[in-house]
This record gives sequence, C-alpha cells and structure tokens, in this order.
Amino acid sequence: MKIVTLNLDGNLVAKLDGKLDERCGADLASYPARWKGRHVVLSLEGVGEVNSIGFRQWTDFLRALDAGSTFELAACGPEVVTYCGLLPGISFAARVSSIRVPYRCGHCRHERQEVMDVRGLDPQKAFPPGVCARCSGALTATVPASEYLEFLRKD
Repeated sequence: MKIVTLNLDGNLVAKLDGKLDERCGADLASYPARWKGRHVVLSLEGVGEVNSIGFRQWTDFLRALDAGSTFELAACGPEVVTYCGLLPGISFAARVSSIRVPYRCGHCRHERQEVMDVRGLDPQKAFPPGVCARCSGALTATVPASEYLEFLRKD
C-alpha cells in the first residue's frame, strides 16, 4: 500500500494506492500516531482489490486512527462500498463522504467511475445518467442505488 499525504484546506489528505490485503497492515500501522490530533481525509480512489484479511487489517487501522484523530473516507470504490454495506459498524461506514459509482456506456461499452458526495443521495432513487466522454452515448450506473447505498440506511 502506497500512501501520499498533502495538506489541503487545513486537512490532511492521505491518498491510498494499492490493495487492502494481508500485506496492508504493516504499511498502515505507523500512521495513526503520526496523524494524531488531525482531521484526515482518506482518499481511496487508488484502492482496487480488497480481501477479508485486508479488510480486517483496514478496520484495525481505522479504530487506531479513531482513537486520536477524526477522519472521513473519500472516493470509496465498489470494493470498499461492498464491505461497508455488509459490515457498516466496524467499517466506519458513517464516515464515508464520497463514493465511486461504476457506469457503462450503452453504445461503446466504455466504463468509468463517477465520484459522488453521499450527502443527498437517496437509496430509493436511481443514480443520474451521464454522457460518455468517448462517444457521447448515454452512461448508466451498473449497480442499483438501492443495493449500492445499503450502508447509508439507518437502523
């Protein structure tokens, strides 16, 4: 796991790039102490694969970070969103500020992910259509909002 940090608008932005797998725990371990007392935006745009061992190590990291800092999870992709829906409490799903929604063009089949702020998203409403940058065809979300946004539901 590669982590690049920068200061933006008074917040520490940590851009993560790599896999949340059995090797990520060692890469993440030193950061909670370094970031103590800061607000950290964890940008997950570069996170691709997630497995169960890596997700457990990720939640251990988030618990350690939560003990001394505030944080939010930004640009969460389908791999992370799936775990947030399955395990909202331990995944800190309430800290998700934005997600990446997968889209596909109905004409040329081009795929891309759109980053959306979770505030104002309604699991009962479909994701808005888009326009393909390649062919100007219609982009539609490849996942239903009702399932993808399961982690937003309050029990």
